[in-house]
Amino acid sequence: MTTEPERAVRPRRSFIFSPGLKPDMFPKALACGADIVCVELEDGIAPKDKAAARNSGLALFAAPQADDGVERVPRINGLRTAFGLADIQAILATDTPPPALMVPKVVSPDEIGWRDDVLPERGHLRPGMFVAGGDSHSCTGGAFGCFMFGLGATDM
Repeated sequence: MTTEPERAVRPRRSFIFSPGLKPDMFPKALACGADIVCVELEDGIAPKDKAAARNSGLALFAAPQADDGVERVPRINGLRTAFGLADIQAILATDTPPPALMVPKVVSPDEIGWRDDVLPERGHLRPGMFVAGGDSHSCTGGAFGCFMFGLGATDM
């Protein structure tokens, strides 16, 4: 039986947003000392620029993440919008998905459950990941070696 190496708990005390439309700002954001760099695809991007921001923002995840102690997470558009659906489609189409997603404006647990249904279709849940899911979908993560917990309507 193989065992996963023990991972240290990493505090997440600060994060900074970097616009997905401006990839030249990513290195500065990564070097600023924040624990998380959130690649902005949502409110900070004008509707006419969403596709370009999605392409350049998700390109940050094309190369393996450096072991520099900085998490990289995109804030996608709300899942009840065409932009949010396009974000999920782009993530499903890549072989190098982000390690996590910030999902804004969640209206119901079904949105998170739906996301948890489609991400495993492309192998985007991997052993060792920490995943928040909808109540009835929480057991899905364990099948992929993830630690997954459920959030219900009262938790949102």
